[in-house]
Amino acid sequence: MSEKAPSLEELAKKESSPSPSGGSSEHEVVRFISHSQLFYYWPVWVTSLIFAVITRVSGKQITIGSGESKQIVYFVTSPGLGLAFLIILFAVIMFTSVNIRGVWAALVAASFVIFGLLFHFFGVWSPILKFLGGLSFYMSYHFYLVTAIVLAVVWFLVFLVYDQRHYIEFRPTQITLVEEVGEGARNFDTTGLVFDKKRDNFFQHWILGFGSGDLKITTSGGQREEIYFPNVLNISQRIEQIQRIREQRGR
Repeated sequence: MSEKAPSLEELAKKESSPSPSGGSSEHEVVRFISHSQLFYYWPVWVTSLIFAVITRVSGKQITIGSGESKQIVYFVTSPGLGLAFLIILFAVIMFTSVNIRGVWAALVAASFVIFGLLFHFFGVWSPILKFLGGLSFYMSYHFYLVTAIVLAVVWFLVFLVYDQRHYIEFRPTQITLVEEVGEGARNFDTTGLVFDKKRDNFFQHWILGFGSGDLKITTSGGQREEIYFPNVLNISQRIEQIQRIREQRGR
């Protein structure tokens, strides 16, 4: 029996767990991993998987071709499912590319939900699609399934393999920085380090990232440097761990 794939929350918790400390803060390590923008695209492959199941279960069978090339394809006869997929795809692309802050973020989110429900309730989508040339969106079961599988495989490979090589490890006396795959590590003394979390993008960091954020570290000394690490999961918990270690060390 195949093992059940870990959920997003389990992956995030596993990633945020500190290394065994052996009862001493001397060896406690807090790792910050910088994820790529692809992490925020999980709603696309999750939606594709859900829509594939819906299309297979409640879709209509249509026979395409004849003879040896004959194939049975499943479609949902209502164009709303395909339109919903395109809206979700567009929303993810937009909200991970355009930075919307504070009250404006809440206003945009509420507007999307309210107008979407009103358009559906009053049947406005059909006239709009007809005005645009009679557009209809019918996506087959195989389209949703292939999209879900390909994106999910790429997503997990990037999340579990590639992103693991973009990290900062904090120890009581130093931090180790690896910014690029194949690049050597750089070490900095922790004395005078300033940690600052950024959560400017409401949709990306809170809705799609489950409390992620961007980390900025400012070093001290003669060669002062600002280290910027985007898309760190559970950033608040990691910074709290660092503060606890510093308090125990009196630094």
